[in-house]
Amino acid sequence: MWMYSHCNGIDIYSRYLNVSLYRDKPHSTGSFAKVCNGLFGRYLKDRLEIQRIPYDLSITDMIVKRALIPDLFVELPSEYFVSWENYPLTGGSETPENLIPADYNSISILTRGDWSLESLLHPYDEELKSDFVDRFSGEVPRTLKIQEHPNGDYFRPYEAYFSYWKSYIFAEALDGYEHIDKFLSWETGREILISRFAVVSQQWEEEYKDVFTRLSFYRTAKTILTLWKDPRPSTTYKELSEFIQKVTDCNSELLEQDMEKLLILFGHWEKRQKEGRRYYPQAIELLRQDIYFLLEWLCTLNRKPQKVYFEKWSYNIEP
Repeated sequence: MWMYSHCNGIDIYSRYLNVSLYRDKPHSTGSFAKVCNGLFGRYLKDRLEIQRIPYDLSITDMIVKRALIPDLFVELPSEYFVSWENYPLTGGSETPENLIPADYNSISILTRGDWSLESLLHPYDEELKSDFVDRFSGEVPRTLKIQEHPNGDYFRPYEAYFSYWKSYIFAEALDGYEHIDKFLSWETGREILISRFAVVSQQWEEEYKDVFTRLSFYRTAKTILTLWKDPRPSTTYKELSEFIQKVTDCNSELLEQDMEKLLILFGHWEKRQKEGRRYYPQAIELLRQDIYFLLEWLCTLNRKPQKVYFEKWSYNIEP
């Protein structure tokens, strides 16, 4: 049953891919600075081959303009960065005890140690929800302040996180706009492109957010269980599927509706791919993974073989 889905380590973080917002400042440099730093920038580069947005728009620009909506936005104490002696380097600097919760802005999920069903959840949804998410999360301010560090560097006391599926917004928003900067001026073109992202983002928030929120919980849990080594959990995929069903408060009928939405989207993207559109070949492969993750979940919950669903949706799924 599990031959179709493939777990990648980054899927553990798929619900909360950070953008290293605190390091993103005007004229910053770095491997992913043209779009954003952090795991989300790496995801865009590695999975969709998006390394630059026309007019050098950054995710920070679009967060400030409300063109993209973070799944989690936190404002961290300025004292946390000031006390970071070797900022922005990691390691070698001890965080004061009263500021330790702010340290959770960037975490590594260990796939070993004591096990419980709650281990299947991202820490921001479970053990760190109170200490980090509830303590620091809030609305995006109208302007993001930039402060000077004692060592002369600069920081923004914020961090933002996007779920992996927000990368699909980029594939659609850039469709037909990849080379807009060759034809329109900086000011006019940037305004049009930001507006384009805002429209596509709103459409996705309304149409797909609930679908991918449920699926992101499953992807995270499946990846954690697959990669957990020491000790090897005795949890079955049936137990995992039922636990995530309870966490997301859904039923099989709702998941089947989710599947139909994804298949319709897949068909639409196939047409765009055949027309030679830039990012759809990569996006389709990612969406195919989503479809098979959801198929696994349905098969396990309903104790039905895959062929039942292949036959039901044979007009869109090929085994």
